[in-house]
Amino acid sequence: VELVDMIDNEDGGAITAKVKECIEKDPGALEEDALLIDLDEENSKKAPKVEKSSKIEDVEVA
Repeated sequence: VELVDMIDNEDGGAITAKVKECIEKDPGALEEDALLIDLDEENSKKAPKVEKSSKIEDVEVA
């Protein structure tokens, strides 16, 4: 994850160039299995349940 500071920059060319620069530096997907953490309220009082999955589709982003 990289933070790119372009606040108040309205130059379309500069924004496009920065996007292309970030795409060139993208290392791609991590070759590890996805790590799933159950954040259900009922389970939050218990020890967290952690599962490993090889399916990227199992990952939910809230």
